[in-house]
Amino acid sequence: IDPRRTGLPWADIRPGPDEITIGSGWRLQVASPRSPQVLTAIDDLVRFLSEAMSVRLVVVWDENARPRSGTITVSEGADSANGRLTPAGYRFAAGAGGIHLHGADSRGVLRAVWYLEDLLMLRGGPFVRQDDRVREPRYSPRTTCAAWAFSGELTTPAPVFTDQHLSLISHYGYDAIWLGWYPGSEANSEPPTRTMPGRTPVGTSYRPFTSRLRDLAERAEKYDLQIVILYLAPHPADETRRRAMAEDAKRFLVEVPEVKTIVLL
Repeated sequence: IDPRRTGLPWADIRPGPDEITIGSGWRLQVASPRSPQVLTAIDDLVRFLSEAMSVRLVVVWDENARPRSGTITVSEGADSANGRLTPAGYRFAAGAGGIHLHGADSRGVLRAVWYLEDLLMLRGGPFVRQDDRVREPRYSPRTTCAAWAFSGELTTPAPVFTDQHLSLISHYGYDAIWLGWYPGSEANSEPPTRTMPGRTPVGTSYRPFTSRLRDLAERAEKYDLQIVILYLAPHPADETRRRAMAEDAKRFLVEVPEVKTIVLL
């Protein structure tokens, strides 16, 4: 649970003269396609407004929806009123015509929703200052890793990166998580998830098990998080070893196409 969401809304909070109040009677209009990121963002926003702001919205999915007073409108497309957006970027507009969250793509939509939630958390209530701005990522990937998850995520009986954990990482601005990988001798061994409690799995324990990794990649995608793999092997001593490592990496990417980045230090 995001600690910033506790204790909301603040007691006796009142809107300022230049602020918009999100209240009863407002609607959430979604013109974006139902991608994993958009579905996640809309579900999160509805729950956040209900639980943290005491505001319950009616959600309407309408690809032709246009911004208007008393609505939060979510749309998607590389072109916006402020010009062409970069991938994962978005335009945030709040004024007399309601609140408009326009993402360059589904990732931008999710990031725009996170930004709106951040503004409301910092304000302490369902009030938004009038504004119109474009926000775009300066760096990507922005990577982090949880304690023990680097090697343990794919080899422990229960995942470290739960959906709640992935959501928190995404809300804090990251768009990727690190995982370690080494094609060790246990490639064909029994997955540690099938090992009796208290027993040590056979092998180096660094080899990701395909089903676990695919599950993580699918869940992470909903929160705009990619998986960045660090190849845990010594630097190749000669050309033969270098070619072997390259073949290992190719096989890995075929097995788990959701992974796009492998790093060798």
